[in-house]
Amino acid sequence: MGYLSDIARRRIAAVLLVVGIAVAILALTDQSVFEDPPTEEQEVAMAVEEFYGAAADGDFQSYCEKLTEGARRTIESRAKELAGSEEDLECPDIAAAAAERFVGLRTKIKFVNVSGSRARVQVAVKPAEGASELRTVMLESPEAGVWLIADSG
Repeated sequence: MGYLSDIARRRIAAVLLVVGIAVAILALTDQSVFEDPPTEEQEVAMAVEEFYGAAADGDFQSYCEKLTEGARRTIESRAKELAGSEEDLECPDIAAAAAERFVGLRTKIKFVNVSGSRARVQVAVKPAEGASELRTVMLESPEAGVWLIADSG
């Protein structure tokens, strides 16, 4: 067996230290092979935040796309009934008519419960002016990784 000189041992130790630091940085920043996919609970929470975020940004097309087909139909039929109109009203137009309710809207997720293709989220919703209210938002997943709002509470 051969022996390594002090210089060779120091170089090997330095290389191992640099490699160890690089691996630790990758692991801490969830990069490369250390990346963790979001959990179902995180996906559901993101869906709720995106839903309310679209409304706060005035992007009512995206807001309505985050609703299930049944939820959109319910909104449209209720608006038609309230307006006393025979004309079909579209979800983005209905949401835009209530745009002032969404300006400055902030949310904070309090609780997420996922059970199969359904989820329930308790979210504190705070308008720009007024008190925060706790809502229970119901979601459905028509396909893996996609969560849509079935009832916005």
